[in-house]
Amino acid sequence: VSSEALDHPHGLDFLDNDTLIVANRNGDVVIFSLATNNEAGGRREASLVRILTADETSLLRSPGSVAVAPARSGMCEVLVCNNSIHTITRHRLT
Repeated sequence: VSSEALDHPHGLDFLDNDTLIVANRNGDVVIFSLATNNEAGGRREASLVRILTADETSLLRSPGSVAVAPARSGMCEVLVCNNSIHTITRHRLT
């Protein structure tokens, strides 16, 4: 998978069969839709769906590990380990 939104990716998980969430140590938590057509060599271009911003004003700071758990009503909960501030944050997504 390739994307300009990847900046020292560390943790990842799947929201579903076609949607990937990645925690970037030097960036944000990003959600991708994976293209269905493969290029030669197995590379896939990822389409950016959403960005959970990591900065001084948000709960996210240097996100590392990420885990997804299903929730009710078509939602899911994402747990993110924030390495520099020693916290785990929960984010509910549809």
